[in-house]
Formats: sequence, structure tokens, C-alpha cells
Amino acid sequence: HYLLSDAQSKSFINFGDGSRPTVTPEAIMSWHTQALERVMRRLLERPPILHLEKQNRYYLIEGKYYTQRFYEIRQLTSHQLNQLGACLSVALVAHWIRESGAKTVLTVAEPLFEFVTLLKKHVHDVNFIIKSSMPGSASFLIEFLKCQNNKFMLLTDVVCTGDQFRSHFDKLTHLENCSIATFVDGRKGNLQYITHEKSSGPHRVNVFTALRTHVKSFDDMPHEEDAEILIVDRKTHAPT
Repeated sequence: HYLLSDAQSKSFINFGDGSRPTVTPEAIMSWHTQALERVMRRLLERPPILHLEKQNRYYLIEGKYYTQRFYEIRQLTSHQLNQLGACLSVALVAHWIRESGAKTVLTVAEPLFEFVTLLKKHVHDVNFIIKSSMPGSASFLIEFLKCQNNKFMLLTDVVCTGDQFRSHFDKLTHLENCSIATFVDGRKGNLQYITHEKSSGPHRVNVFTALRTHVKSFDDMPHEEDAEILIVDRKTHAPT
């Protein structure tokens, strides 16, 4: 009833004389995607996925930088932890893949490895590559460069600045084939793309996401005497 009322309010469904609804496939897909994105945003913005900000509490991410807000994406995408969230995540990422036209999906975020195994069962004719190494390693670069001759997607859990990916864009001859998908885009500015300057001119890499919200990061350790530092465990991907 909620979804039907929502569809009517947005004129996706026209009941005309009250007998039969008339609706186009494009309208159904548009409404379905928008409804799915709204539900995903609601899930992402509350516990247990979002660890709420608290004064003087910081999360150490990948042993490199600190934030005061942490998204535990595995709480959304793990079928064992959240069956509904995992199913919705599969539907949304599958939509991103179709929209981007990607033939290869390269996943480098360990919290998503379990999810990609589930995703592969429902999305066919796409090559999924799981790399346990972070961007910057030799194995990542090899796979990164292999992908570029066809449309490909980099799938990750959270993007804070995009600098890790941007640092490798110069190595791509066909940057136009690349897109990024992330559950949370924490970059400042609410942009739907990452701009990168190459010798041939500026290029825009599309960023697909469920939630755009600024996640401020700090390179240096907090100096407050009563600062609480929570380290994101590399095995459980949860703050401890």
C-alpha cells in the first residue's frame, strides 16, 4: 500500500477512469530505482550500519586516517547479518552495473567480498574480480589496467576522498570506460563524478552511490587528552 501510494503521488501510475492502471516500463523502472535508493539511504543512516558521531570519539580507518563517523557496510550487505539489506544491495548494485554498461566489476574492499559472492549468483554476463590488496599494490594495478579496454566498475564500500583511485587514473589509456560504485560517497561537494585532469583534457568518472554525505577525515591523530580511538578490525571490519 505504501509503495502504491508513493507511485501514485509521483504520477508514475495513472488510473485514468479508475478501472485499470496504465504505466510504462520506463516509469516502473524509474519508480522502482528511486524507491530502492530511498530505502537504502534510510538503512545506511541508522545503526547498526552507521556508528553515530560522539564527541572525542574517532575511528582509525585502514591504519591511515581518522573519522568521527563510521559506516559498517557489512552490516548491510552480509546475507548472514541482514538478509533484507543484502537483497536490496544486490538489486541496487545490479542496477548500477546495467546503467554503467560495465563488463567487469573489480572489488577491492574486503567488507564486500562476501557480498560479491552473492552478487555473482544474480548478475550474469559480468566478470567479477575480487582483490584482497588495496589500491596501490602490484596485483591491483595489473587487474586495474587489464579492465580498461571495456567498460568496467570499481566497487567499494565507502569513498572518503577518492584519492586512492584518482592516483591511478593517469595509468589508464581509456579512463572513459571507468566508473565507481560505492554505498557511501563521503566526498565534500555532493558531486556525481570525480574529475581528473589528463594530457588530453579533463575526464569525469561517474560515481554511483546510495548515500552522499560529507565524511570528514583527519590524517593526524587527535590531540584531545580524552580522545577515544576505535580501530576498525581488518578481519571483522568492525570498530573495536
